[in-house]
Amino acid sequence: MSSHARAYHALTTGKPMTPGDATQLLAALRTEYGDEFADALTTYAREQYVPRPSDSRGEDRRKRRAFGALSRAAGLVREFAASPFRATIPHQNDRSTS
Repeated sequence: MSSHARAYHALTTGKPMTPGDATQLLAALRTEYGDEFADALTTYAREQYVPRPSDSRGEDRRKRRAFGALSRAAGLVREFAASPFRATIPHQNDRSTS
């Protein structure tokens, strides 16, 4: 039974849950939703940025760069969803300090 089904069952039966069970259920939901979102990002990247034979080398590089960025984003989503603690978003180092 998925964590979503367990949460729905717990809400509709009217039986109270212990705080520990509720915490585990919410953590499982967060992980499950994070995995689903990361899978969707990866699927989108594969569909959107597939190289074509007619692409120039520049277009191919651009698509590979965009695919890599989405793949890294999917990995971060999985990492943040699996973390029991609040996630810290990495600092972007692309801004000028001058």
